[in-house]
Amino acid sequence: MRLSLGVQVGGLGALSVLLLVGWIHFFLTEHSMMPELQLVGDPKSYSTGPTYGHFRRSIEIGYQPLMVPAAHTLEVMRRDRVLERYLVRTGTRLVFVPFTDGRSCVEAFDRGLDGAVISGISTVRLASCQPVHIVSRFQTGYAAFVCRGARSVADLKGRRMGYTLGEGALHALMAVLERNGLDLSALELVDLRGGDPLRAMAGGKIDAFAEWEPIPTAAVRNFPELASVGRGVADVHLVLSRKTAQDQRELVLELIAAQIRAFFWLKSSGKNLHRASGWVRQEEQRVLAPEIIIDLFDLNRLATDYISDVDTFVGIADRAGRTHTRTDELRDQFEFGRKMGVIPKDIAWERLNSLVLHGMTQLVLARSTVYSLRAPDVASAPIVLKEVPDAGRD
Repeated sequence: MRLSLGVQVGGLGALSVLLLVGWIHFFLTEHSMMPELQLVGDPKSYSTGPTYGHFRRSIEIGYQPLMVPAAHTLEVMRRDRVLERYLVRTGTRLVFVPFTDGRSCVEAFDRGLDGAVISGISTVRLASCQPVHIVSRFQTGYAAFVCRGARSVADLKGRRMGYTLGEGALHALMAVLERNGLDLSALELVDLRGGDPLRAMAGGKIDAFAEWEPIPTAAVRNFPELASVGRGVADVHLVLSRKTAQDQRELVLELIAAQIRAFFWLKSSGKNLHRASGWVRQEEQRVLAPEIIIDLFDLNRLATDYISDVDTFVGIADRAGRTHTRTDELRDQFEFGRKMGVIPKDIAWERLNSLVLHGMTQLVLARSTVYSLRAPDVASAPIVLKEVPDAGRD
């Protein structure tokens, strides 16, 4: 009896182990239990809504928390006391509105969004369908491929590649493909239509996806069966509605100044960069599923690659000058957008090129004392203006 019972228990134990191993293998190889990246609200319901308190004007600018290192600069700008003093003095309500992808941000312009910090292909797409101006080259964004079972970019050949039509991550990685002897025809492209890439991969719809950092790094850290291969870069731009850019020129200059102050504040110490990474992670965790953890070390590393390259005002002016005098990258993204069908064929490049505001960044740099470029004043919490007491006065 004891022997028989022992055999039965041992048999059940072995069977349980086999079932468990099989279950784990099944989910890791075919249906990895990756949680869905959750949206910040519903982009389709976006509305400027009522203006609370008393303000002369209200400006709303969209941005993507899930785009590093641009998100670092935005988080510092949201805490810029120099910018705050300008807003109070002029009775301006400024709100940064989070979006999970560039396409939703572009579509929100139909519902009254005043501006956005978006990647190059979203920039040219927006400029092709909305009355806007390209104000400044904000900085760069990093993208990477994520794939299960791949060790190099060459391994992506023939894979089902998830992407979002109108997003810039895939374009940012074109050069990576070319360096490895591939092009888009080597991939089976699957438009996720703004859907979650991790969920699509878990459901067996795709084998890989192209995304902005820090999603690739976070995906690999949270799911060891995945690998990040290749890395591309693309410019990110500050784009404002034509009405805002033309009617509120001083606001445009103040926003560019806040952008530059943020660069130098981040550059000034590792402690500042680490603080900004903490702010970025806090906002990103509002977007991501609770199971996805963004590591501060990863955010610091991703941002350092860009920040370390901004050494002097001359360096910033050179970056700005390249955007406004040699628009090769924007034109590249324009042609790619036409090829992918997100920009109408009848839109000429000359029309989009005319929407770039030339010389704005250089003007701010020339007035560095006026705009306190060397004296950033950064708070520990985002600026929230509820009302301006003298807003009713001219």
